[in-house]
Amino acid sequence: MEKDLINYLASDPSQIEKGLELKEKEYDTKSAGRIDLLCTDKNRDFVVIETKKGKESDKVVGQIQRYMGWINRNLAKNGENVRGLIIVNEFDEWLDYAVSVNDNI
Repeated sequence: MEKDLINYLASDPSQIEKGLELKEKEYDTKSAGRIDLLCTDKNRDFVVIETKKGKESDKVVGQIQRYMGWINRNLAKNGENVRGLIIVNEFDEWLDYAVSVNDNI
């Protein structure tokens, strides 16, 4: 189911956000893990998208921050910002708390 969601979103990322363009699906950073979708937005900033098929807790926040940090160090060389989007079917209260203090997720 998660692969189906990734493929669906990769086919038209603008359904997530207007102006979003796919750079690569399942981008392998080699050292930080595999990013479900790496995109750029209308400002050419990087957008890291992580999808989860079931109910998700706050552990996904550390995962997406790791990916965002890798992009910031390795790809955002011209002043681009990096932000993350977490797409889940259902989330718990801990995830809500964790993302509420991070404007980039």
